[in-house]
Amino acid sequence: MQPLQITLSTPHRDAPKPLLPASTTSDVTRKSNTFSFSSEAGEDLIREVLRDLWPHTPRDYQIEAVAKLLDSIDVLAILPTGAGKTAIVTMFVIILNHIKLNPGSFPLHCKQFPEDPIIVVVYPTNCLEEEQVRM
Repeated sequence: MQPLQITLSTPHRDAPKPLLPASTTSDVTRKSNTFSFSSEAGEDLIREVLRDLWPHTPRDYQIEAVAKLLDSIDVLAILPTGAGKTAIVTMFVIILNHIKLNPGSFPLHCKQFPEDPIIVVVYPTNCLEEEQVRM
């Protein structure tokens, strides 16, 4: 299994509201009998897990990004400052941990994640790094 990879970048402040590009992945997975986090049921499962473990209501594009990451699909999220890029990574880690602690709650193929995943986040400024440490 290839490692999951996320690339996030921030555009100018005047950038339009964030939207992940539409893909055929969701349509294909919704028609097949195989479970996919990118399906409506998968996204609902992510929301259900986060409801008790995340203090905020996730935005739809954040759920979509987390679902794609869980399906081993690389994500490039170009969002303005404060739109929730770090939250995507954090929600992804929360879901991975939840799967590890509750393997019976997920379809069999969802348990194929690394035992102890490592995520590296590179902060462009010390200010952002210090803010995340305080959280």
